[in-house]
Amino acid sequence: MVNPAVEAGSQLSWAQREFLALAQAQGAPVEPATTDMAEAPQPFWEAIILAADEFLIDLTRPAGSSQSVSGWREAWKAWEKSFLWNTGMGPLREHPWLEFQRLVRNGATTAGSVPDHLLNEHADQLKPALRLAAVEYLLDLGGPQPHFAQAINDKARELNVALRLEGTRFVPIDSDEILDTAVAPAMRLLNDRRYAQADALYRKAHQQARAGHHPAAVGSALSALGVLLRELGWKGNSLAELTDWTHRLGLTPGIVGIIGKLGTVEQKGNSAMVGPAESMLAINLSGSLMHYLAGKLG
Repeated sequence: MVNPAVEAGSQLSWAQREFLALAQAQGAPVEPATTDMAEAPQPFWEAIILAADEFLIDLTRPAGSSQSVSGWREAWKAWEKSFLWNTGMGPLREHPWLEFQRLVRNGATTAGSVPDHLLNEHADQLKPALRLAAVEYLLDLGGPQPHFAQAINDKARELNVALRLEGTRFVPIDSDEILDTAVAPAMRLLNDRRYAQADALYRKAHQQARAGHHPAAVGSALSALGVLLRELGWKGNSLAELTDWTHRLGLTPGIVGIIGKLGTVEQKGNSAMVGPAESMLAINLSGSLMHYLAGKLG
């Protein structure tokens, strides 16, 4: 039986086709990456706890400092305050560090109240997006942690989980190459204060995609692009005006055409035609365009 990925060779690089063909010839199964975090293997969640214990246990004081213990305590108090404020949960009956472990490892909480929209369909566990958000709120205290990110990303690759930690946020991915060339440069660019509104929308798109809200993710990604274009000087409202503006700026016809195509996307919140592929396409294209346009026009 022909591997469908090999059959669709025009969508893959030559190296990818060769690898898949070799794997098929040797009888090695080529498993698709896990994109639904509800199906992420338990070792992935365990790895987050182990990496946090090693790299994030003290976000406020250097190791060996006489203030490290008090710094650790204050950091977890700050995490608890941020987590409860942003989620609407609370109060916690457990120490914040132990609660963090419970949240990430098991999707469980000791919080006295939990909004219904944070529970899975069986109401017996927190949604995976919230388990990841618990880590993000912790990273917000001290900013990006390269060693922690590398440990998590290495484990995600090993376990074939389609998720990577970029800066202080988890992002769903199609491939590490796309992450490196499209998503990561866009997220670094949007850290500029001038682009705060576009940054918030682009990060929201990733959060919606990993939570399975794909139509909303497409809308947020395209909105982020539109906001950035206005920050760069576009004053119009219509697609025709946008196309004319980018053409007069001297952008190549191909780039103008891509912008035009993206601008025609109409989102319906209940559309069954929009899934993970469509949301990631919009996120990746929007990210590439934002990075490209800011370099050309900024």
